[in-house]
Amino acid sequence: MRITFAPFLVDLPESAIIEISDLCEFLDVQKVEEISAKQFQYVDALFQSAEIFHSNCKKVVITDTKTKFPENFGYEILRLDVDPSTPNYSRILAYIQFLKQLKKETHVIFPDTDVLFNSNLEQLFENDFDVAMPFRHQHLNMPIICSLMIVHGQKIKEAIRFFETLLNIYEKKYSHFLTWWGDQTSLRDIIDLEKRLDPKMIQKLKTDSMAVVQQDSFRLLLLENEVWNFSPPKEFDENATFPEKKVLHFLGYLRKQNLLSYFENHIKK
Repeated sequence: MRITFAPFLVDLPESAIIEISDLCEFLDVQKVEEISAKQFQYVDALFQSAEIFHSNCKKVVITDTKTKFPENFGYEILRLDVDPSTPNYSRILAYIQFLKQLKKETHVIFPDTDVLFNSNLEQLFENDFDVAMPFRHQHLNMPIICSLMIVHGQKIKEAIRFFETLLNIYEKKYSHFLTWWGDQTSLRDIIDLEKRLDPKMIQKLKTDSMAVVQQDSFRLLLLENEVWNFSPPKEFDENATFPEKKVLHFLGYLRKQNLLSYFENHIKK
């Protein structure tokens, strides 16, 4: 089955930039603006890395109704009626709308724009799951990062219900974090604490790099974060490579400085 890669990208209004810089001690307004200015370059590298390992994949950017794209932007754009001033909340809403409008059967991968693919991911879909996501068992406060959400193509309806449940948690408990953090705290709450701490599950993550968890009516595939969402050191030698890591996440301002050069030197070749 074909895989569709669909990152969410919007132009952040000034209000969102200020709020993000206030909430993130490692980001100031200037850094947020600098990251935003390079989003299209990041997306291009992301899509190229996806295509290197998945030659028949589909690539589409999900956005709002007003974000401006470069004239030479060569990828499909899907515009949805979402609010760019609440990017984390709007992203979940956009995922739901995207899945509902699918007309052909496809697996779907929702990556952050600062992600590079370092391997073929087709083996994941041999597992029986609704939604897969990286899991950090060392971080109880925010064990799941929304940088890589994966939907099995045979479980689209189940995935829609999952994201609708996630959205409901977000609206009820974390409506004061619509711009930042609220998606991760909502994802934390969707999985029972007992299951997050289950030593058998954690051991399976360590040995197999993945583990299936049944949560209510959802079948979730948790992925070992250090393999499937690996963040390189903030500073590393330009010749360093990470071939054993399936997905690279250039999280944070300092890591993003190396994203484009790493792609050019070690993935694109």
